Amino acid sequence: MKKEGMRLLANVRKSINNQIHTATSKTYFDHIPLFTLDNILKEKGYWLIQEDGEPWSGILCGENVNTTFDIGGVGGKVRNSVLVLSWYKMPSGRYEIVSYVS
Repeated sequence: MKKEGMRLLANVRKSINNQIHTATSKTYFDHIPLFTLDNILKEKGYWLIQEDGEPWSGILCGENVNTTFDIGGVGGKVRNSVLVLSWYKMPSGRYEIVSYVS
C-alpha cells in the first residue's frame, strides 16, 4: 500500500530549523510569531496546513501551550514532520517561544 504525502529531507529540515532558531532564540515576543514561522517554511516551498489540507488559519489561545501543526507542500501533506510550537506567556505579557520542525 502506497503512503500518501511526501517526506521532508533531512537537509531541508535542518535548514528550516536553523532559520527558526535564529528567529526565535534569545528574544521575547509581544505576540506568538506563527506567521514568521510559516514564512520560513514558505521560503523552502512548504506551509502550515489544517486537517483538511488547506492552508492553516485559526486562533492561538492559552498562556502555556504545546501544539503541533501539519506541514504541506506541492506534493501534499508532509508525512514525516510537523511544526512543534510551545509558548509561555510571562507575567510581563510577552511570550517565550520554542519551535522546531520534527
